[in-house]
Amino acid sequence: MSSGPASDCGSDPLALGPAVQAVLDMAREPLFIADPRGSILTSNAAWRDWLHRHGDSQGDRVDLGALLLPRDRERLQRLWLEPDPAENVLEVLDGARLHLRVWRGPQGPACWLGRLEAVAEAGAEPQRSLVQRLEMTQDSGRIAFWERSLDGRSARWDEHMYRLMGLAPDQPVPALENLAAFIHPDDRDALLQSWLTSVQSPGVYHAHYRILPRNGGIRFVHSLWRVLADGEGRPERVLGVVVDDTESFERGAQMRQLSTQFQLAVELAQLIIWVHDPATDELIVNERAAALMGKPGRVRLPLQEVRSLVHEDDREALAEGLQRVLDGEDAVDVIARYRDARGDYRTLLTRRAAQRDESGRVVAVLGVAMDITERRSTELALQQAQARAALATREAGIGTWERDLRSGTSHWDAQMYLLRGLSPNDPRPVEMLRELCVHPDDRSAMWARYDQVRAGALDRTAFEFRVVWPDGSEHWLATRGHVLRDESGQPVRMLGVNWDITELKRTEQALREKAAAEQASRAKSEFLARMSHELRTPLNAVLGFAQVLQADAVQALSSAQRQRVDHIHAAGRHLLALIDDMLDLARIESGAVALRPEALEVSAVVADALGLVAPMARAHGIELLTGTLVGWVWADRQRLRQVLMNLLSNAIKYNRVGGRVEVMARAGADWLTLVVRDTGRGMSPEQVQGLFEPFNRLGVEREGIEGTGIGLSIARQLVIHMGGRIEVRSRLGEGSEFEVWLPRALQAASAAADQAPTPAPPVAPRPQAEPAQPALELLYIEDNEVNVTLVREVLALRPAVRLSVAGDGAGGVALAHTLRPDAVLVDMHLPDMDGHEVLRRLQAEPRTAALPCIALSANAMPEDVQRARAAGFVDYWTKPIDVARFLAAIDRMLDRRAAV
Repeated sequence: MSSGPASDCGSDPLALGPAVQAVLDMAREPLFIADPRGSILTSNAAWRDWLHRHGDSQGDRVDLGALLLPRDRERLQRLWLEPDPAENVLEVLDGARLHLRVWRGPQGPACWLGRLEAVAEAGAEPQRSLVQRLEMTQDSGRIAFWERSLDGRSARWDEHMYRLMGLAPDQPVPALENLAAFIHPDDRDALLQSWLTSVQSPGVYHAHYRILPRNGGIRFVHSLWRVLADGEGRPERVLGVVVDDTESFERGAQMRQLSTQFQLAVELAQLIIWVHDPATDELIVNERAAALMGKPGRVRLPLQEVRSLVHEDDREALAEGLQRVLDGEDAVDVIARYRDARGDYRTLLTRRAAQRDESGRVVAVLGVAMDITERRSTELALQQAQARAALATREAGIGTWERDLRSGTSHWDAQMYLLRGLSPNDPRPVEMLRELCVHPDDRSAMWARYDQVRAGALDRTAFEFRVVWPDGSEHWLATRGHVLRDESGQPVRMLGVNWDITELKRTEQALREKAAAEQASRAKSEFLARMSHELRTPLNAVLGFAQVLQADAVQALSSAQRQRVDHIHAAGRHLLALIDDMLDLARIESGAVALRPEALEVSAVVADALGLVAPMARAHGIELLTGTLVGWVWADRQRLRQVLMNLLSNAIKYNRVGGRVEVMARAGADWLTLVVRDTGRGMSPEQVQGLFEPFNRLGVEREGIEGTGIGLSIARQLVIHMGGRIEVRSRLGEGSEFEVWLPRALQAASAAADQAPTPAPPVAPRPQAEPAQPALELLYIEDNEVNVTLVREVLALRPAVRLSVAGDGAGGVALAHTLRPDAVLVDMHLPDMDGHEVLRRLQAEPRTAALPCIALSANAMPEDVQRARAAGFVDYWTKPIDVARFLAAIDRMLDRRAAV
């Protein structure tokens, strides 16, 4: 085989023979020869086909620089200047690799020899993998391919394009002008403009738009297409792909909606959101959190700065919560207090969770918080109110119950069980216990009320009933219930409370018994008062006239007559003493006795009592002795004197001739004991046992010894009312010893002792000569003629007194207006009005308002005396009249009259 004449490539490259060209075209790899500037001088068919497939129609006249990446263009120039005998690999725009080598001629570097390694040639396996992935993507329904010639002669869709458009695969591809019907009206103009622009020149184009498939709905798509040129560089055909973005768009729209809703929820709930970066130990907080701390907008803050705002009592809990999240817990809640910009603490409910990477390393801690300050305050107030209510109900012993009126089931709290003497752990049904515990006599009334509730007749119920405890004791309970109704007005539930009223019932019973006792006592007192009045009225005549007879010196009695009168007088005095003692005992037993306790020196009180009984002791031949009398007691002076006189008089009366009575005091830490000891007859144990019984004189009444048998009963009651007690020790034939125990008192700063009662002065005899003019005008208002006669007889002993009498109240008031007397004696029970009304009328008239009025009545009760004195009576004289005292008072009036 011979060869033709040789020539340099650079001198006439086009002179190569057709055989050489044919050899190049046989190569499957794209090959070319380029001049030093990179312009293609010649190439094989594979190169030209590659250029045509990539939209370049300039053939061999293409510039290598246009195919290379920008970074390799400068490298191309360096390789020419510093040629490397090895091949140099450069990358072209579509990812293929360009192998270049400088060919050297006799005169040096002459041209580029190039070989293109397409992407497909990098390996069949990657290509198959790419095809598989593409097919999988298409099978997902998201990618469709299409092809269309610009002259309208051909068009092709793959099956995915038909499915995307909602058409059957056997239908022809719609013409270009008919595709507008598949495009959303709002996107047609923009897409048409993009299409018209793209077909003007080869290149790659894209657009986003919506299509309207024939089977309905809207699809959001992203279309990419490449305009390819013919051999002359004119746009010839278009290859395209359509990506269905509907699912991604909808997810995006949903995410945007969720994001908007989330932001709205954050704003409405005023949520605090933060992100903790463990790498920097900083917090990124939202606007709400920043505002709480007095900072504008979203800020990044050091963790320690935020923790400094936490209440010191809550810091440990927050640190523990963070550590728990870092240790692997999903989410941790912590309630903590943070100081806001004003310095006030806000209570936040915080939740945190860790964000981890694929290796499990914590990359961030995400947190959210809600301000619950007001809610916390409300909850705290509610808890406190509930605690107070629970405490109140528990301490008050109030039980709560609830009953379902439809099913009949009930619920009790623990107190309901305790109110029935049961354990709160009693396993029996409440319905059984309720019926079992209710007193049998109260069950029918209770069930009747509940029947009314279930029938809708009652909205509230309240009643009292008895329950029987397991130990058999009965207790009273009160119940209150309220009915709850459904929407139709039917009763469905009932709520109520129980509480124990046993003590209240006992108190009510005690009050009723007390009221009955008080009523009986008042009735007894009123009866005794009436009896006293009725007895004192005739006694007034008996004792009064006896004293007048004894005092009458003009018509003197004989010795026998005087002895008879003395017996009458003594019997009358005994009867009067009995009446007084009965009244005194009645007042003491009814609690009506008035005491004025004070610190008393025992020596003074004993001296008073001894002075009063001294005449009696002398008459009986009894010696009175005193031992140690040092100390003070807390007692009523008058009543203590009364007690001592009773004990002393008994010690004298029941002593023997020549006997002794001794009084002494023994002081203890809290008590002082007064001792009255005698050498009398003494008492047997049986007699001591009945000593303080009223009217029990132990058999001595047959011996003629004066006494009523009430004195010791009165003495004992008085000592008890003064906070003390009386004890007695006695032996028959040896005497008796009485001990009066009274509370010890401190020495008083000053003690104004009451004067002991003085004996009545003797009755002065009637003067022999009458004065010429009366010195004293006295008015007596009295309806009882016997009482009037007695007063006349008594005043006959005082001729200087002139007595006027009125038989009723009205007559007495009229006579007082006429006479203007020096004093008025008023009986308290008159036929037309009582003595108080007489006094009121006299005081109402200026002429008689200053008249001294003296009550003269058989009403001897202390309350009657006090009431009269409070009304304005200057004195109160009781019947029977003590003639000596009566005349002594008249004499004092005469003395005052004479002194004027």
